Amino acid sequence: MNIPQTTALTVVENMPLGEIIKLIDWRMYLVTWDFRTEENRKSVEAEELLNDSRKLLNRVIEENLLSVDAVVRILPAATVDYDDIILYQDEKRDAIFQQLPMLRRQIPMLGQCPSLADFITPADSEATVPGVDDYMGFFAVTAGKKVEESIRIFPDHDLYSPLLLKSLADRLAEAGAEYIHKKVRREIWAYEKSDDLSVDEILKEKYQGIRPAPGYPCCPDHTGKRDIFNILEAEKTIGIELTESYMMQPAASVCGYIFASAKSRYFPVGKIGDDQLESYATRKNMSVDELRRWLSVNVND
Repeated sequence: MNIPQTTALTVVENMPLGEIIKLIDWRMYLVTWDFRTEENRKSVEAEELLNDSRKLLNRVIEENLLSVDAVVRILPAATVDYDDIILYQDEKRDAIFQQLPMLRRQIPMLGQCPSLADFITPADSEATVPGVDDYMGFFAVTAGKKVEESIRIFPDHDLYSPLLLKSLADRLAEAGAEYIHKKVRREIWAYEKSDDLSVDEILKEKYQGIRPAPGYPCCPDHTGKRDIFNILEAEKTIGIELTESYMMQPAASVCGYIFASAKSRYFPVGKIGDDQLESYATRKNMSVDELRRWLSVNVND
C-alpha cells in the first residue's frame, strides 16, 4: 500500500497540450469518424483526415484554442458489507465522507464473481490485505470549455473545421485522462514511481491499476457520475456540469474512479437479478424503477 502525497483536491489547469497530444489514441479517433476496419484506417481518406487533424492541432497549440483541465482526489477507503466502498474524511478514518455501493457480477467468470469493491481493503481487516488498497481515487478531465468560443474563428461556410475541432477536443479529454492518470501513478499517489512506459504501452494499459468510468461494463450505472462530481466539486473546480440525464457539459469531458491495486482489473458485471437490483437501490437510496431504467441492459428480463 502506498500513502498518497495528499488527500486534498488537486486541480491541474492548462495541462501541457504538447504532452497530451502524444497520448491521443489515433486508432480510436479514426473509429469515431467511421473508419472501423484496418483497411479503412489505411485508406487515403483516413490519411487526409489525420493530416487535417494534426494541422488543426498545431493551430490549437499556437493560438491557444483549447485547454485541458483536470481535478483529482485520493481518499482513504474501505469495503463494508461485501459490496460497498466507504470513503473517509481524512487519515483518521473516524468520519465517513461518502459511501459508494458497487455491483457484483452474478454469473461466475473464471470461477469468480468480481466487484470493484474487491480491490479495496475490507474495513474489518486487522491488516492490509495483500494486493488491495486502503485508498480510492477519483478524476475528472475536460477539454471542452473553449470549444464553442474557438469555433467562431472559422468562416460560416466552413462546416468541416468545427466538427474536426469538436472531435479533437473529445480525444484530448481522453488523452488528458491518460496524462492525469500517469501523474497520479507517479506523483500524487506515487504508487508506481518507476513507470517508464512507452505511449503504446500506456494506450494498451500496461500500467498497474485501472480507471473505470460509470458506464463501463464493471460499473454500468451512469448515476455514479454524481458521486464523482460531488467528491471532486467538479462544477466549482474545473467547470464541468452534469445534466439530469448524467451527460457531462461541456461534452468533451470524462470522469472516473482510480484503483491502484495490483489485483484490479476490468470485468463485465453482466446480467443482474431483481434481488441485486433491489439491494443496490436500497444502498443508493434510489427507487428500483429509476435504477432499472439506468441498468436496463443489465437487468434480467
